[in-house]
Amino acid sequence: MRLDNFSTTTPQGYDIGHESGLDVENIFDVIESKSSNHRPFLRNDKGVITIDFGDPIMDPESNQSSQSLTGTIRTEPPSPRQRFRQIDLDLSDQNISDIKALSNLTQFTQINLSYNQIRDIEPLGKLQQVTDLRLNHNQIKDISIFARLPRLELINIENNEVTDISAISQLGRLKTVVLSDNHIKDISPLAKLFLVSYLYLNNNEISDISALKQVGCLAYFNTLDLSYNQISNISVLANLTELRSLSLRRNQISDISALSELTNLTEAYLSYNQISDIRPLANLKNLLWLSLKGNPVNVNDIAWLQEQLPECNICFDDDCCD
Repeated sequence: MRLDNFSTTTPQGYDIGHESGLDVENIFDVIESKSSNHRPFLRNDKGVITIDFGDPIMDPESNQSSQSLTGTIRTEPPSPRQRFRQIDLDLSDQNISDIKALSNLTQFTQINLSYNQIRDIEPLGKLQQVTDLRLNHNQIKDISIFARLPRLELINIENNEVTDISAISQLGRLKTVVLSDNHIKDISPLAKLFLVSYLYLNNNEISDISALKQVGCLAYFNTLDLSYNQISNISVLANLTELRSLSLRRNQISDISALSELTNLTEAYLSYNQISDIRPLANLKNLLWLSLKGNPVNVNDIAWLQEQLPECNICFDDDCCD
């Protein structure tokens, strides 16, 4: 679906869009989507205004049919809880490839464009108010426009084609960063992110994680996922003493002595590495879940560790979930 000629008018006479793009400044509080059939709707002070997809139209560029957006079909009275300060747009899973019209939506704070066919996100560069941006499962390579979005607190670009994340270094307000399933090797731009609490870097091409020594205020860092990479040295993790959840599945790790410092961990996923010495884990008295599946660990050592961590569910054999 192309958004460069998205236009519709409500039964109340409100102009939701025009030929050059959407214009809802100072009119609507929320634009979001229904979860089931994903029919976008808008919520204003007069109630819910539902937008329906019209008949499929043919895209002359791809020779494929896509959905057009037509007018509204009903309104419902608002509830007291329908007033929000943030303005949200959810166009996820709509077969969208062109987002030119979104360049006018400067009032939105949360935008979800996940599960589409988007390659070019340049139109988002003007959206200075955005704090939450979800672009996962698209075909994006270039995220340089992120440097122009200083208010971002959450970004999700999972499952794209990103290699360069240097633009992220300028986003000092970031708290949640999802970079999973890309082609990232260099994570040094993350060193300037002092407020990060949740960081997902799984399924990339990372071997050097030394930059993590600087990432996140120690009082905030909660979750780190480095699974499915090429990591062997995890000594830097000893600095992340406030971590609650750590995932290191399917790397090349043998020495886990650094983990003995992470006494706040409640879950650790270490499956399919080269770990044989598990003594450092005995210090992690808050562990509730530990996965060691697929490592060359002696079964007697597992029994010993279970005695040291009686409250911990240790997953070791093929019969347990990871």
